[in-house]
Amino acid sequence: MTKRPPSRVWCVQGTPAPHRNPCGRLWATSQSNLDPSVRKSPTNATAFDVTEPASKTPNLTPVVRQEVMVDPPTSRELKYECISESPAYKGWRSILRRRIRGPQGKIRSYDVITQEHPSVLVFTWDTQTNTTTILKEYYPGMNRLMYGVVGGNYEADKHTSALQAAACELEEEAHLHEGTWYALMKDERTVAGAGKYSTQVFYSYLVVDPVVKGTPRGLDDGEFIEYIRGVSLEEVRAMIHSGDMSVTSGFAALMAIEKLRELGHIM
Repeated sequence: MTKRPPSRVWCVQGTPAPHRNPCGRLWATSQSNLDPSVRKSPTNATAFDVTEPASKTPNLTPVVRQEVMVDPPTSRELKYECISESPAYKGWRSILRRRIRGPQGKIRSYDVITQEHPSVLVFTWDTQTNTTTILKEYYPGMNRLMYGVVGGNYEADKHTSALQAAACELEEEAHLHEGTWYALMKDERTVAGAGKYSTQVFYSYLVVDPVVKGTPRGLDDGEFIEYIRGVSLEEVRAMIHSGDMSVTSGFAALMAIEKLRELGHIM
């Protein structure tokens, strides 16, 4: 059972921002644009300050775990071939029209949502209070306020790595920095896909004991985010069960809870 904090901090971040943040919210897309830095091997844990030069990428803390081996969903028996791809709509997010030849030779067309860059998700954890920081933000697709974890996107010409992009988003949206970072997937190379008809992929992280940033980065123009400190895991689960947290944030939160148990921070 996690401890409940004596009080909660709510902070509203308004708009417009004075200028576009170089570590601002971006977009996400296909496997071909994944973070090239994932080819590096993880090293020992270290705290870092996101105000350091962008060329210095923070390190992840490796965790030794017993992996359950499962067969990947390869198409050795069922062959699918993309025979053509053309833009159906181009905008802030775009739609591709893909024609796929299936195992029986039949050709079908699919509309696939695509974006320009991969995304990042960050779940925070405070070991002193056994709580996290959750965001409340307007979701245009749902046309309502939703809860979520810190999130944004990795753009190779602005960030040295997905991890550095995640650190920028943590400071911008939650006014937090430093801390000890962990990959939530099986390793730092692994990403999770957003859905069946989307090319969007996510790098997911847990950061333990980040500290408040005195002079954080500003929000992007048009963003309005309220961060809520002191949120218990029971409340996070309630947000997921009630449908008030997005699927991607809920995924990151549940993966983070598993990682926290693995690290011994919770029972």
